[in-house]
Amino acid sequence: MFKLRWYLLIGILGYLSFVIANIPANFVLKQVPSISKQKDFLIEGVSGSVWSGAGSIVVKSKGKKLAPVTVKWNLQVWKLLMAKMGLHYEVEGLGFKLAGDASISPTTVIISDTNGHLNAELINTITKPEGVEIDGLVELIELNLKIDFIEKRAEAATGRIYWGGGGLTYKQGRSEQNIEFPAVNGVFSEKEGSLGLTFTDEKNGKVIATGEVAPTGWAKVAVMNYVLELAGMNPGKSGGKPVFEVKQKLF
Repeated sequence: MFKLRWYLLIGILGYLSFVIANIPANFVLKQVPSISKQKDFLIEGVSGSVWSGAGSIVVKSKGKKLAPVTVKWNLQVWKLLMAKMGLHYEVEGLGFKLAGDASISPTTVIISDTNGHLNAELINTITKPEGVEIDGLVELIELNLKIDFIEKRAEAATGRIYWGGGGLTYKQGRSEQNIEFPAVNGVFSEKEGSLGLTFTDEKNGKVIATGEVAPTGWAKVAVMNYVLELAGMNPGKSGGKPVFEVKQKLF
């Protein structure tokens, strides 16, 4: 009798999950007023169901619409039986593409097997105001990340970022300098709840820069003296000390 009740419960939950997953995604979206009233972004062209669908996100910046970002998803309905929402996702926009899996529970978000790339042009929109531009393609490889979004802390992080090297332009005074930069590996890590990223020279393993996002919401980036050596300054005397550090409150 117990087994019969158990199988019956599983059957009912499975049927409800199937029904919920097949609700049109656009209908569900309209039931969330906080999304439709957002002023910083628009969600357009939503099609398909909660189970499998697609849509575009258009971010607004200073009153102007930026290039749309396309999002596709396939829900892993069986995870609903474990009080989790699991899905496979693909995100693509001007200059970048990401694909992987995600699992969301009441307290945690898990990003797994995420791969993708970013074009140099996209990165340069961030670094150009600081006088730095690069060439080539930056790859995201096998990112696995577990975040406790209640405590706002990382619980686990693996994966890496890879840039095959190439031309790097930076400003020195009023002039521009060009150097041929080596291939760079960036490795994700977790330490005491902080999400870390360490960039090293692929050839000799020397640290180029480090980044960290702490549970307190503060982000820190440190660029090492080794960058000066790569630029032809202080050869062999760079050491492992930072040439400059930047801190910024993110949340």
